[in-house]
Amino acid sequence: NRYKKLNELYGIKTYVIWENDYPTMDLEKFINKSKKEIPSEEIEEKVGIDRFLDKYKDNFNIEEERRMRRFMEKMVTIYEIIYPDESLAGEEFINDSFVNQVMFKNTDIDLDWSKFLSIKSMIKLLSENEKNFLRKPKYKTEINLTSNNIWNPWDSLTLTKNGVIKKVRLNKERSALKGIELVGKRAINVIGELEDKGISEKAYIELKEEVARVDRLKVQRREMLDCIMECIMQNGNDYIGARRALLFAHDFNLDLDKALKYELCVTTDEVDIATYLKQYNDFGGNMEYAKNLLFSEESLYAGCYNNEQELNVALRSEEEKEKAKELMGRLVTTLYGSIDQEELEKEKVKKLRLERKLNKNVRK
Repeated sequence: NRYKKLNELYGIKTYVIWENDYPTMDLEKFINKSKKEIPSEEIEEKVGIDRFLDKYKDNFNIEEERRMRRFMEKMVTIYEIIYPDESLAGEEFINDSFVNQVMFKNTDIDLDWSKFLSIKSMIKLLSENEKNFLRKPKYKTEINLTSNNIWNPWDSLTLTKNGVIKKVRLNKERSALKGIELVGKRAINVIGELEDKGISEKAYIELKEEVARVDRLKVQRREMLDCIMECIMQNGNDYIGARRALLFAHDFNLDLDKALKYELCVTTDEVDIATYLKQYNDFGGNMEYAKNLLFSEESLYAGCYNNEQELNVALRSEEEKEKAKELMGRLVTTLYGSIDQEELEKEKVKKLRLERKLNKNVRK
Protein backbone atom coordinates (compact mmCIF):
# COMPACT_ATOMS: atom_id res chain seq x y z
CA ASN A 1 0.00 0.00 0.00
CA ARG A 2 1.07 3.59 -0.54
CA TYR A 3 -0.33 6.87 0.78
CA LYS A 4 -1.26 9.93 -1.24
CA LYS A 5 -2.06 13.20 0.48
CA LEU A 6 -5.07 14.98 -1.04
CA ASN A 7 -5.33 18.65 -0.15
CA GLU A 8 -8.74 20.19 0.31
CA LEU A 9 -10.63 16.94 -0.19
CA TYR A 10 -14.10 17.71 1.08
CA GLY A 11 -12.60 20.78 2.73
CA ILE A 12 -10.05 18.92 4.88
CA LYS A 13 -6.51 17.56 4.59
CA THR A 14 -6.63 13.76 4.67
CA TYR A 15 -4.95 10.64 3.41
CA VAL A 16 -6.44 7.99 1.13
CA ILE A 17 -5.01 4.48 0.94
CA TRP A 18 -4.39 3.52 -2.68
CA GLU A 19 -3.49 0.13 -4.08
CA ASN A 20 -2.73 -0.38 -7.77
CA ASP A 21 -3.97 3.16 -8.40
CA TYR A 22 -7.42 2.45 -6.93
CA PRO A 23 -8.77 3.38 -3.47
CA THR A 24 -9.07 0.28 -1.30
CA MET A 25 -12.14 1.28 0.71
CA ASP A 26 -15.33 3.31 0.50
CA LEU A 27 -14.36 7.00 0.35
CA GLU A 28 -17.04 8.29 2.74
CA LYS A 29 -16.17 5.66 5.36
CA PHE A 30 -12.49 6.39 4.96
CA ILE A 31 -12.98 10.13 5.41
CA ASN A 32 -14.71 9.49 8.74
CA LYS A 33 -11.94 7.07 9.69
CA SER A 34 -9.19 9.47 8.63
CA LYS A 35 -10.57 12.25 10.79
CA LYS A 36 -9.98 10.06 13.85
CA GLU A 37 -6.51 8.91 12.85
CA ILE A 38 -4.98 12.16 11.61
CA PRO A 39 -3.69 14.61 14.25
CA SER A 40 -6.08 17.51 14.82
CA GLU A 41 -3.60 20.04 13.42
CA GLU A 42 -3.80 18.22 10.05
CA ILE A 43 -7.57 18.70 9.76
CA GLU A 44 -8.87 22.01 8.44
CA GLU A 45 -12.38 23.15 9.13
CA LYS A 46 -14.46 23.59 6.00
CA VAL A 47 -15.02 27.22 5.13
CA GLY A 48 -16.87 29.31 2.61
CA ILE A 49 -18.51 27.52 -0.30
CA ASP A 50 -17.20 24.12 0.85
CA ARG A 51 -18.93 24.52 4.20
CA PHE A 52 -22.22 25.54 2.58
CA LEU A 53 -22.19 22.67 0.07
CA ASP A 54 -21.29 20.16 2.77
CA LYS A 55 -24.21 21.31 4.93
CA TYR A 56 -26.71 20.97 2.08
CA LYS A 57 -25.11 18.06 0.21
CA ASP A 58 -28.27 15.95 0.58
CA ASN A 59 -30.19 18.56 -1.43
CA PHE A 60 -27.96 18.33 -4.50
CA ASN A 61 -26.83 15.64 -6.86
CA ILE A 62 -23.27 15.83 -8.20
CA GLU A 63 -24.19 17.96 -11.20
CA GLU A 64 -26.36 20.35 -9.15
CA GLU A 65 -23.56 20.75 -6.62
CA ARG A 66 -21.12 21.58 -9.40
CA ARG A 67 -23.51 24.18 -10.85
CA MET A 68 -24.11 25.69 -7.42
CA ARG A 69 -20.37 26.03 -6.78
CA ARG A 70 -19.79 27.69 -10.15
CA PHE A 71 -22.72 30.03 -9.58
CA MET A 72 -21.50 31.15 -6.15
CA GLU A 73 -17.98 31.74 -7.46
CA LYS A 74 -19.45 33.66 -10.40
CA MET A 75 -21.44 35.95 -8.10
CA VAL A 76 -18.25 36.88 -6.24
CA THR A 77 -16.56 37.67 -9.55
CA ILE A 78 -19.56 39.70 -10.75
CA TYR A 79 -19.30 42.02 -7.75
CA GLU A 80 -15.58 42.43 -8.31
CA ILE A 81 -16.38 43.51 -11.89
CA ILE A 82 -19.24 45.85 -11.00
CA TYR A 83 -17.30 47.39 -8.10
CA PRO A 84 -13.59 47.17 -9.03
CA ASP A 85 -10.92 48.04 -6.47
CA GLU A 86 -10.28 51.42 -8.10
CA SER A 87 -13.85 52.59 -7.52
CA LEU A 88 -13.79 51.63 -3.81
CA ALA A 89 -10.25 52.61 -2.82
CA GLY A 90 -10.81 56.24 -1.89
CA GLU A 91 -12.28 58.65 0.60
CA GLU A 92 -15.65 58.38 -1.14
CA PHE A 93 -17.42 55.08 -0.60
CA ILE A 94 -17.79 54.63 -4.37
CA ASN A 95 -16.07 56.75 -6.99
CA ASP A 96 -16.55 55.64 -10.60
CA SER A 97 -14.71 58.57 -12.18
CA PHE A 98 -11.45 56.63 -12.62
CA VAL A 99 -13.27 53.58 -14.02
CA ASN A 100 -15.28 55.79 -16.39
CA GLN A 101 -12.05 57.31 -17.73
CA VAL A 102 -10.52 53.89 -18.32
CA MET A 103 -13.58 52.20 -19.81
CA PHE A 104 -14.92 55.03 -21.97
CA LYS A 105 -11.86 57.13 -22.78
CA ASN A 106 -12.20 56.57 -26.54
CA THR A 107 -15.83 57.58 -26.85
CA ASP A 108 -17.45 60.98 -27.11
CA ILE A 109 -20.55 59.70 -25.36
CA ASP A 110 -20.84 60.55 -21.69
CA LEU A 111 -21.38 57.17 -20.04
CA ASP A 112 -21.74 56.30 -16.37
CA TRP A 113 -20.12 52.98 -15.38
CA SER A 114 -22.57 52.40 -12.50
CA LYS A 115 -25.55 52.71 -14.88
CA PHE A 116 -23.86 50.88 -17.72
CA LEU A 117 -23.12 47.81 -15.57
CA SER A 118 -25.25 46.98 -12.52
CA ILE A 119 -26.26 43.85 -10.64
CA LYS A 120 -29.65 43.89 -12.41
CA SER A 121 -28.04 43.88 -15.85
CA MET A 122 -25.61 41.12 -14.82
CA ILE A 123 -28.39 38.90 -13.46
CA LYS A 124 -30.09 39.11 -16.86
CA LEU A 125 -27.00 37.43 -18.34
CA LEU A 126 -27.17 34.44 -16.01
CA SER A 127 -28.52 31.10 -17.22
CA GLU A 128 -32.02 30.07 -16.19
CA ASN A 129 -30.59 27.53 -13.74
CA GLU A 130 -28.44 30.23 -12.14
CA LYS A 131 -31.38 32.61 -11.90
CA ASN A 132 -33.30 29.87 -10.09
CA PHE A 133 -30.63 29.83 -7.37
CA LEU A 134 -31.39 33.50 -6.71
CA ARG A 135 -35.18 33.30 -6.86
CA LYS A 136 -37.10 33.13 -3.62
CA PRO A 137 -38.79 29.74 -3.12
CA LYS A 138 -42.45 29.59 -4.12
CA TYR A 139 -45.31 27.53 -2.78
CA LYS A 140 -46.97 24.99 -5.02
CA THR A 141 -50.46 26.18 -5.78
CA GLU A 142 -52.61 23.05 -5.22
CA ILE A 143 -52.67 21.34 -1.80
CA ASN A 144 -54.69 18.19 -1.00
CA LEU A 145 -56.53 17.79 2.31
CA THR A 146 -58.25 14.84 4.00
CA SER A 147 -61.66 14.37 5.60
CA ASN A 148 -61.69 12.20 8.72
CA ASN A 149 -58.41 10.58 7.65
CA ILE A 150 -59.87 9.71 4.23
CA TRP A 151 -58.41 11.39 1.18
CA ASN A 152 -61.08 13.07 -0.89
CA PRO A 153 -60.21 14.57 -4.29
CA TRP A 154 -62.65 17.39 -3.60
CA ASP A 155 -60.88 18.43 -0.39
CA SER A 156 -58.13 20.85 -1.36
CA LEU A 157 -57.03 24.44 -1.28
CA THR A 158 -55.29 26.81 -3.66
CA LEU A 159 -52.30 28.89 -2.61
CA THR A 160 -50.66 31.88 -4.19
CA LYS A 161 -46.95 31.49 -4.90
CA ASN A 162 -46.31 33.54 -1.75
CA GLY A 163 -48.29 31.14 0.44
CA VAL A 164 -51.62 32.96 0.85
CA ILE A 165 -54.72 30.75 0.73
CA LYS A 166 -56.78 31.88 -2.26
CA LYS A 167 -59.48 29.23 -2.49
CA VAL A 168 -60.76 26.35 -0.33
CA ARG A 169 -62.80 23.27 -1.35
CA LEU A 170 -64.01 21.18 1.62
CA ASN A 171 -66.39 18.32 2.29
CA LYS A 172 -68.93 20.27 4.32
CA GLU A 173 -69.99 17.20 6.29
CA ARG A 174 -66.77 15.30 6.96
CA SER A 175 -63.92 17.81 6.74
CA ALA A 176 -62.05 18.50 9.97
CA LEU A 177 -61.51 22.05 8.70
CA LYS A 178 -65.16 22.91 8.10
CA GLY A 179 -66.29 26.19 9.61
CA ILE A 180 -62.78 27.58 9.83
CA GLU A 181 -62.08 30.77 7.89
CA LEU A 182 -59.00 30.09 5.77
CA VAL A 183 -59.19 32.27 2.66
CA GLY A 184 -56.85 35.27 2.72
CA LYS A 185 -54.62 33.88 5.46
CA ARG A 186 -50.97 32.90 5.10
CA ALA A 187 -50.40 29.15 5.13
CA ILE A 188 -47.72 29.39 7.83
CA ASN A 189 -50.19 31.16 10.16
CA VAL A 190 -52.97 28.69 9.39
CA ILE A 191 -50.77 25.79 10.53
CA GLY A 192 -50.37 27.39 13.95
CA GLU A 193 -54.09 28.15 14.17
CA LEU A 194 -55.06 24.55 13.36
CA GLU A 195 -52.56 23.21 15.89
CA ASP A 196 -54.01 25.51 18.56
CA LYS A 197 -57.49 24.15 17.80
CA GLY A 198 -56.23 20.61 18.37
CA ILE A 199 -57.08 19.43 14.85
CA SER A 200 -55.18 16.33 13.82
CA GLU A 201 -52.35 17.20 11.43
CA LYS A 202 -53.45 14.32 9.21
CA ALA A 203 -56.18 16.64 7.93
CA TYR A 204 -53.66 19.15 6.62
CA ILE A 205 -50.39 17.20 6.52
CA GLU A 206 -49.64 18.13 2.90
CA LEU A 207 -50.04 21.83 3.72
CA LYS A 208 -47.75 21.50 6.73
CA GLU A 209 -45.11 19.68 4.68
CA GLU A 210 -45.27 22.36 1.99
CA VAL A 211 -44.75 25.14 4.53
CA ALA A 212 -41.78 23.23 5.98
CA ARG A 213 -40.32 22.69 2.49
CA VAL A 214 -40.50 26.39 1.61
CA ASP A 215 -39.04 27.38 4.99
CA ARG A 216 -36.08 25.05 4.45
CA LEU A 217 -35.44 26.51 1.00
CA LYS A 218 -35.65 30.06 2.38
CA VAL A 219 -33.02 29.24 4.99
CA GLN A 220 -30.86 27.56 2.36
CA ARG A 221 -31.12 30.58 0.05
CA ARG A 222 -30.25 33.02 2.83
CA GLU A 223 -27.25 30.96 3.90
CA MET A 224 -26.13 30.72 0.27
CA LEU A 225 -26.21 34.52 -0.03
CA ASP A 226 -24.44 34.90 3.33
CA CYS A 227 -21.75 32.54 2.09
CA ILE A 228 -21.30 34.57 -1.12
CA MET A 229 -21.01 37.73 0.98
CA GLU A 230 -18.38 36.05 3.16
CA CYS A 231 -16.37 35.14 0.05
CA ILE A 232 -16.68 38.71 -1.22
CA MET A 233 -15.25 39.97 2.06
CA GLN A 234 -12.33 37.57 2.06
CA ASN A 235 -11.51 38.07 -1.63
CA GLY A 236 -11.38 41.84 -1.27
CA ASN A 237 -8.24 43.72 -0.37
CA ASP A 238 -8.89 44.51 3.31
CA TYR A 239 -11.52 47.26 3.62
CA ILE A 240 -12.41 47.02 -0.09
CA GLY A 241 -13.90 43.59 0.59
CA ALA A 242 -15.95 45.06 3.44
CA ARG A 243 -17.26 47.88 1.23
CA ARG A 244 -18.13 45.46 -1.57
CA ALA A 245 -19.87 43.13 0.91
CA LEU A 246 -22.00 45.99 2.26
CA LEU A 247 -23.20 46.71 -1.29
CA PHE A 248 -24.02 43.02 -1.79
CA ALA A 249 -25.91 42.88 1.53
CA HIS A 250 -27.97 45.91 0.52
CA ASP A 251 -28.74 44.54 -2.95
CA PHE A 252 -30.03 41.23 -1.57
CA ASN A 253 -31.59 42.51 1.65
CA LEU A 254 -29.15 40.69 3.94
CA ASP A 255 -27.99 41.55 7.45
CA LEU A 256 -25.89 44.72 7.08
CA ASP A 257 -24.35 44.15 10.51
CA LYS A 258 -22.28 41.20 9.26
CA ALA A 259 -20.49 43.41 6.74
CA LEU A 260 -20.17 46.17 9.36
CA LYS A 261 -18.58 43.83 11.90
CA TYR A 262 -16.08 42.61 9.32
CA GLU A 263 -15.20 46.23 8.52
CA LEU A 264 -14.71 47.31 12.14
CA CYS A 265 -13.23 44.16 13.65
CA VAL A 266 -11.18 42.58 10.83
CA THR A 267 -9.97 45.20 8.35
CA THR A 268 -7.19 47.63 9.29
CA ASP A 269 -6.59 49.96 6.33
CA GLU A 270 -9.91 51.82 5.95
CA VAL A 271 -9.27 55.32 4.58
CA ASP A 272 -12.13 56.96 6.49
CA ILE A 273 -14.31 54.88 8.78
CA ALA A 274 -16.96 57.62 8.81
CA THR A 275 -17.43 57.10 5.06
CA TYR A 276 -18.32 53.45 5.65
CA LEU A 277 -20.64 54.28 8.55
CA LYS A 278 -22.47 56.91 6.49
CA GLN A 279 -23.12 54.40 3.72
CA TYR A 280 -24.22 51.82 6.29
CA ASN A 281 -26.65 54.39 7.70
CA ASP A 282 -27.96 55.32 4.22
CA PHE A 283 -28.72 51.63 3.61
CA GLY A 284 -30.85 51.53 6.77
CA GLY A 285 -28.29 50.26 9.27
CA ASN A 286 -28.65 50.56 13.04
CA MET A 287 -26.35 53.47 13.93
CA GLU A 288 -26.67 52.92 17.68
CA TYR A 289 -25.31 49.40 17.20
CA ALA A 290 -22.60 50.70 14.83
CA LYS A 291 -21.38 53.32 17.32
CA ASN A 292 -21.33 50.84 20.20
CA LEU A 293 -19.35 48.40 18.10
CA LEU A 294 -16.92 51.10 16.92
CA PHE A 295 -16.01 52.08 20.48
CA SER A 296 -15.93 48.47 21.77
CA GLU A 297 -12.84 46.38 22.53
CA GLU A 298 -13.51 44.30 19.40
CA SER A 299 -13.12 47.29 17.10
CA LEU A 300 -9.80 48.01 15.39
CA TYR A 301 -10.87 51.62 14.74
CA ALA A 302 -11.88 52.64 18.27
CA GLY A 303 -9.04 55.16 18.45
CA CYS A 304 -10.15 57.09 15.36
CA TYR A 305 -12.45 59.29 17.45
CA ASN A 306 -12.16 60.42 21.05
CA ASN A 307 -15.89 60.30 21.71
CA GLU A 308 -19.29 59.97 20.08
CA GLN A 309 -19.67 63.73 19.66
CA GLU A 310 -16.51 63.86 17.56
CA LEU A 311 -17.80 60.93 15.50
CA ASN A 312 -21.16 62.66 14.95
CA VAL A 313 -19.35 65.67 13.49
CA ALA A 314 -17.47 63.38 11.09
CA LEU A 315 -20.72 61.67 10.08
CA ARG A 316 -22.31 64.89 8.89
CA SER A 317 -23.13 64.99 5.20
CA GLU A 318 -21.86 67.82 3.01
CA GLU A 319 -25.32 69.33 3.08
CA GLU A 320 -25.39 69.20 6.87
CA LYS A 321 -21.92 70.79 7.03
CA GLU A 322 -23.08 73.65 4.78
CA LYS A 323 -26.18 74.18 6.92
CA ALA A 324 -24.05 74.25 10.10
CA LYS A 325 -21.69 76.78 8.50
CA GLU A 326 -24.61 78.94 7.39
CA LEU A 327 -26.16 78.75 10.85
CA MET A 328 -22.89 79.80 12.46
CA GLY A 329 -22.67 82.77 10.10
CA ARG A 330 -26.19 83.85 11.02
CA LEU A 331 -25.37 83.51 14.71
CA VAL A 332 -22.27 85.71 14.38
CA THR A 333 -24.28 88.33 12.42
CA THR A 334 -27.02 88.30 15.05
CA LEU A 335 -24.56 88.70 17.92
CA TYR A 336 -22.74 91.50 16.13
CA GLY A 337 -26.01 93.32 15.45
CA SER A 338 -27.05 93.14 19.11
CA ILE A 339 -23.93 95.05 20.27
CA ASP A 340 -24.26 98.79 20.96
CA GLN A 341 -21.94 100.32 18.35
CA GLU A 342 -21.28 103.52 20.40
CA GLU A 343 -20.20 101.47 23.40
CA LEU A 344 -18.06 99.36 21.10
CA GLU A 345 -16.28 102.49 19.78
CA LYS A 346 -15.68 103.73 23.32
CA GLU A 347 -14.13 100.39 24.25
CA LYS A 348 -11.86 100.58 21.20
CA VAL A 349 -10.69 104.09 22.23
CA LYS A 350 -9.99 102.89 25.77
CA LYS A 351 -8.03 99.98 24.39
CA LEU A 352 -5.91 102.28 22.15
CA ARG A 353 -5.14 104.68 25.05
CA LEU A 354 -4.13 101.76 27.25
CA GLU A 355 -1.82 100.41 24.55
CA ARG A 356 -0.14 103.83 24.11
CA LYS A 357 0.53 104.10 27.85
CA LEU A 358 2.01 100.64 27.90
CA ASN A 359 4.27 101.49 24.93
CA LYS A 360 5.54 104.66 26.64
CA ASN A 361 6.36 102.73 29.82
CA VAL A 362 8.28 100.16 27.79
CA ARG A 363 10.40 102.91 26.09
CA LYS A 364 11.32 104.48 29.46
